[in-house]
Amino acid sequence: MSDLSKWGTKSWWYWNQKAMDFAIADINNDPKVLPNTTIKIRRFRNSQVASRKSKYNAGSIALAHEIGTQHKDIVAVFGNYAQSDTIADAQVYGYMKIPQCSGTSVSRTLWNKNNYPYLFQTMSSTGLAEAVSLLLGKWNVKRVAIISTISMAAQESLCGNIATVLVSRQFEIVAKVLSKPNQLDYIAKTLERADARYIISCGSQDDNASIYFGLAQRNQSVGPGYVWIMDNVPFTSQNGTAKWGPNYFKAARGVITVYGTNIMTAGSTKVSRALRLAINEFQTRAGGANFSSSTIAGWFNINQMYDCPRIYAVGLNNLLNSDASLTSQMLATRELNDRLNYTLFKSTGYTGLLGDPIQLTANGDISATFYAQSIDGKSAGMSAFNFAITNIGTTEIKYLNNTFPVFYDGTSIPPPDGPIYDEVLITADSYNGRILYSLAGSGIIIATLFWVFTALFGKKPSVRAGSSLFLTCLTIGAIPAYAANFFYIGKATVLQCNLRFWLQTLSFVVMAGSVIVKNTRVCLIYGTLKNLPKSIVRDFFWLMILLVLIAIEVLLLGVWTFLSKTTVAQRIRPEYKIENTCIYKSRDGYTSGGVLWAYNIMILMSLFVVTWKSHVVPPAHSEFSILLITSMVLFVSALLLVLLSPTDSIIDFEIKQAIIIYFNITSILCMQMLPRVAALIHAEVIERGKSWRISRLSVSTYIRDSTKLRKRMPSSNQDPLLSQKSSVARETISRSGVHTEVKQTVKLTRQFLVVYRLKRPTDWMERKWVDCGVSIGVVRNNTFLQFQRQGDSQFWPLAYVVKNPDGLSVTAKTHGKISYSRVSFHDSSQGLLEVDFIKSDEAAEFKNVLLDLMRPYI
Repeated sequence: MSDLSKWGTKSWWYWNQKAMDFAIADINNDPKVLPNTTIKIRRFRNSQVASRKSKYNAGSIALAHEIGTQHKDIVAVFGNYAQSDTIADAQVYGYMKIPQCSGTSVSRTLWNKNNYPYLFQTMSSTGLAEAVSLLLGKWNVKRVAIISTISMAAQESLCGNIATVLVSRQFEIVAKVLSKPNQLDYIAKTLERADARYIISCGSQDDNASIYFGLAQRNQSVGPGYVWIMDNVPFTSQNGTAKWGPNYFKAARGVITVYGTNIMTAGSTKVSRALRLAINEFQTRAGGANFSSSTIAGWFNINQMYDCPRIYAVGLNNLLNSDASLTSQMLATRELNDRLNYTLFKSTGYTGLLGDPIQLTANGDISATFYAQSIDGKSAGMSAFNFAITNIGTTEIKYLNNTFPVFYDGTSIPPPDGPIYDEVLITADSYNGRILYSLAGSGIIIATLFWVFTALFGKKPSVRAGSSLFLTCLTIGAIPAYAANFFYIGKATVLQCNLRFWLQTLSFVVMAGSVIVKNTRVCLIYGTLKNLPKSIVRDFFWLMILLVLIAIEVLLLGVWTFLSKTTVAQRIRPEYKIENTCIYKSRDGYTSGGVLWAYNIMILMSLFVVTWKSHVVPPAHSEFSILLITSMVLFVSALLLVLLSPTDSIIDFEIKQAIIIYFNITSILCMQMLPRVAALIHAEVIERGKSWRISRLSVSTYIRDSTKLRKRMPSSNQDPLLSQKSSVARETISRSGVHTEVKQTVKLTRQFLVVYRLKRPTDWMERKWVDCGVSIGVVRNNTFLQFQRQGDSQFWPLAYVVKNPDGLSVTAKTHGKISYSRVSFHDSSQGLLEVDFIKSDEAAEFKNVLLDLMRPYI
């Protein structure tokens, strides 16, 4: 008994046969079951018939025909060994009305009682597919692949039935492989292409072993991260060590099988104890106990094969007891075979190893609960342990007490059902996170510094010329766009998505609106010939217009946010990465979104219109160049944001988006503010450092010339400095309209190159600075300044009286003021005249001469 005392195909079938021997012996010894009747056993091998060696199970069919026609004393059949053989020969037995019981088959094909009316099974298959789906659901699995060596049709195979149940329960079948066990290349490539991690295999023990251990040898789809679920344990009838190497069975650790049985009761336990006692006695007589009774029950189909004849015998006994006219002799001659279809055995009341009592389903198999067991990979016998059980209706599954599956990697944690996707986020300490923090932080600092500058120096000419109020709006409006970068960091939420969009669009409207309204006002003033009401040219009026633009944007954003139903979706990237992205589209939000974008496009186009109109504004107040660059920057940025679509990485797209918006906002701020900062710094530096920049020779000359002028001016009209004579007829002396009708002799000093500007009483803002030449002249004892643009013959000379010896003297308090950097004169008719001493070196010389000239009068 050397081959039968260890695990193998021979021992497996031997002990299955031996279980039927024990069952027949117990029936014959039971006075309550078929009394006065002895059941005998006759064994057949399908290899006895030569034709049985042909393909397509022809041997099994030939043997079934032989038994039915040549062995009339055979009243029932128990077998066959292989499921495919049972499928083939059971139709023949059914045609000849010979009852058959299989203790090894779990095919859905056998459920068809039109084809197999006389077959019943002590294996449980009804509910097995449901049990598999419950187990997968308990592990949160949704993706599976299915391999079958028989068929994928639901009515023909267990795997076909499993596939049907899984699809009905919203599982994803990533691959269906119908293949022979030797087609490993095809199986491996299909599983790899589907990236299947949970694989259901349906086939005979040899088929499952050939596929599983063959792939394990190739290191394909077997190993950590993979879970195989089989209808039969992967046991091979061949020499596994020679085929796959020593210790090949270790690769089976974690293989799951699901089978049906029932919980042991007192009655079934009694039957089990008696059977085990018989097994132990037999092994002792045969040379010693080589298997424990529990091992035999676990490794072999001994329970199923034992209950097959017992169910049959009790069913026949019930039939004879139901009608006194029926006899066991009639059974032996097949006279009662019309009544021996599977329905006779559905509910016999028999208490056996598989139930108390055993019930058959409408499909002819055992009505049972289902156990899930995990192979431990410790021996070639494929020893396994149960870890989960379903209820009788197969509607729920639970782990047995303190028992959990052990997967290939030795843990009890179910691996993921597909690729392990890493959720990619922008974190604060990541490279992209540091970029966003840098953009947000530097932007807010820049905007804050410009705002502080505007607040501190808002009355300075360089700042006042750009409107302090709207420069303040511009700098404050940039801060939300910079702050929006903070909401790219971390896992995206609906709130973050909406805040990001709100802050960026509001910044655009505030900044673009500020630039538009302040330049529209300038264009309006310079573009009309009529005097405008003060209410229209005041900052308050245009501030209200800006607030209206912002209010419209807020209203449109609110409607769009309400209707668009923003969501956060996950997008799968290559290399098994998941990114979260904001989805702003919804059917209800299309219209409001279109109106919102149209409004922002209108604002952008308005900026282009203002840019075109500003070319007529004098250079002192014109921002044509700045507006043109700003318009182009905004246009190109908007175009990039529209054309820039996320390809492989949403994070890369968001970083590019943030960088574009940053440079967009920052460029507008810098173009508006840096020239004003530079002008202010330049003025302050020149003012504080001018004294040491004048050469000693130039200072001596200024003092000498000024002294001569001061000594000679009160007593004579012939001033040495007035070295140039000219006759001026009808020459304009002042902008107030004073003309001389008589030729006068005008004495002028040499011309100094200076910069000046004039603000008349009718002007609401200052004129631009003008480069020109200035001379000091005397006519009728009045000292005046004459300004003439260099090389500009079209410019009418401007004369400005600085003193009147007849009593209308210029006083420092009310009419004239000389500071270190500028000289200014005020006249009620002509307005304010300012000469800047820091624009050129000659202006400094002119200042000293002018100081000496005016000192006696101020």
